[in-house]
Amino acid sequence: MNKIWSCLLPVVLLAGCGQQSAPVKSVPQLVDVAQVIQGDLVQPMLFSGVSRAAERADLAFQSSGVLSLRPVRIGDEVAAGDLLAALENPDLEPSKRAAEASLARLRTEQVQAQRNVNRLQELFVEGAVGEQSLEEEQTRLASLNDQIRQARAQLASDIGRVADSSLSAPFAGLIGQVNFEVGEYVRAGEAVLIIGGLDIMEVVLALPTAIWKDLYENQSVQVTVLGLNENYTGEVYDIGALADPATGLFPVVVRFPESVRSRSGQRVTVAFEQVTENAMQVPITAIVDPIGGAPKVYRLQSNTAYTIPVEVLAFAGQQVAIRAALEVDDLVITAGHMSLVDGQTVNVHKPPVAIAVPQQ
Repeated sequence: MNKIWSCLLPVVLLAGCGQQSAPVKSVPQLVDVAQVIQGDLVQPMLFSGVSRAAERADLAFQSSGVLSLRPVRIGDEVAAGDLLAALENPDLEPSKRAAEASLARLRTEQVQAQRNVNRLQELFVEGAVGEQSLEEEQTRLASLNDQIRQARAQLASDIGRVADSSLSAPFAGLIGQVNFEVGEYVRAGEAVLIIGGLDIMEVVLALPTAIWKDLYENQSVQVTVLGLNENYTGEVYDIGALADPATGLFPVVVRFPESVRSRSGQRVTVAFEQVTENAMQVPITAIVDPIGGAPKVYRLQSNTAYTIPVEVLAFAGQQVAIRAALEVDDLVITAGHMSLVDGQTVNVHKPPVAIAVPQQ
């Protein structure tokens, strides 16, 4: 048996040595391409904030005292003029009554002094009294007039302080915050209640210069209340002129309609548009390494792929604004290019894709 294998082995080896292998033919890479276009690229940008009532007020007493009445709670809806809180200050009413009594006494003295002046003027004409007596009574009358003006001012102040002992709703709205309970001592100027109006909401946003510079008052924007899936058409109400020195962002107020479900304290987003004007554009699929250190595209020329470095300016949907050594209508490879090398021969799998330039 070993002799048989020994005889056959040279035959097999000779047969193998005499057979030539067929050369492997290189097949060009199949790729898809698209045309380079030029035009404005509109990039939507979202900014978020917390909603608040456009009409709101912190209500406080101008005098100190103990809170004696507060018939409302957080979340209550009130009408304009409704009583919201009352203050107990035992000094207010006596001071008002004293001012009223002082004013009444001075008015009585004023009437008597005026009569005396009139009588002395007649006697002075007749020569019955001297000029000094008349001047003294006229001086007393003038002094009483000054005292009456001061008393009126004091009474008005006391009346105002008494009126200030109660807080009423300045407009229809919702009670957003309550800071004191009945029986607590309230200092003058401390906010007892915070009320927010109905109908109009607003949100304060911090925007970069690229967005801020193109804004204008009453500009329409899209507002979305997160969690409710509700969209509103809002408008730019206030545009800050000075940026925050710490962030470089500008404050901008956007207002939008209030609804039953959309109230203060909700997270909202506002959509703005950033336009890259007259930009060279390619599909996002044409960019190789778009977020790395060396983004590039492959330009197709005479069935050969050539590497072109690019600078990515902006993204919007499936389009990318770039700066590169390309011309409008150049063909760039959008598929089949991940393993290409510069100068490699390729075959186009599909006709070029023509992309319409967005019209502004």
